[in-house]
Amino acid sequence: MGLLSHRIKRSSLEVGDHIYAWRIAYTYSHHGIYIGDDTVIHFTPHGVISSSVDEFLSFWKVGRSKLRRYKYSSNCRSINLKLRGTCTAAASGDGDTVVRRAKKLLEHGFGSYNLGTRNCENFAVFCKTGRYVKKDGGEEDIAGLSAQVSSFACKAVVGTEVGVPLILLAAIAAAASTEGIVVISVLASSAVIIGGVVYYCIRRCDEDIGMRNDVYVAC
Repeated sequence: MGLLSHRIKRSSLEVGDHIYAWRIAYTYSHHGIYIGDDTVIHFTPHGVISSSVDEFLSFWKVGRSKLRRYKYSSNCRSINLKLRGTCTAAASGDGDTVVRRAKKLLEHGFGSYNLGTRNCENFAVFCKTGRYVKKDGGEEDIAGLSAQVSSFACKAVVGTEVGVPLILLAAIAAAASTEGIVVISVLASSAVIIGGVVYYCIRRCDEDIGMRNDVYVAC
């Protein structure tokens, strides 16, 4: 498994691995837990199911994808360099514990599927770490945390906070009557963009399940 690519050979699979496969030009990925004997337990809109590795790789009927392993105990640099939904700073439990959690959820369920708060990545991360995110005000706790959803949320926040100033600066530059004002507007725009990138990186790390303070660990 390389620095940026998490692709692995099937022969290197280990019991308790969190595996995933990209779908439709890397727009999203499907996740599951390998429990041995060519079997993967994963969470779908139809509930927690057990499939062969081939069935898992071809799930959602969009063609068979490449097998990849999710990375645990990653640092903040890796979290920001790698594609969303591929790694976390959280530490993984041992293989037996991971498989026990997955089999328990196969038997008892994982609640109702929700793309934002209870999806296949949530399921796999919970099996690996046992971590929940606490919610205030009586809301249902988030099981695990999806790095894909977290990344999209961070981009939405940063895009809004950066986009508005950039639009204003562009308007100022367009209406400027002197070259000096145009130069200042360009420099200010560059500073806003750089600041936005830095803010995104910080926020994405802060949202990672391994770095949040509002978590508790189940059995």
